[in-house]
Amino acid sequence: MPIELIIPIALALLVIYTIFKGLCIVQQSQTVIVERLGKYYRTLSSGVNIIIPFIDRPRPMRWRYT
Repeated sequence: MPIELIIPIALALLVIYTIFKGLCIVQQSQTVIVERLGKYYRTLSSGVNIIIPFIDRPRPMRWRYT
């Protein structure tokens, strides 16, 4: 394969990977704490949420009723 074809394919795959990493799906029984660069940033509720990949780190927390 020529290099002119490999570079655009690699960039397209990188963009698709980044988009999927930016989506955070939170289940109804969960709450997700988002840390930005190691510090608390916000709390995500259930549903589809958008985060900044490689900067934000989601930490899931489960709520259990007894």
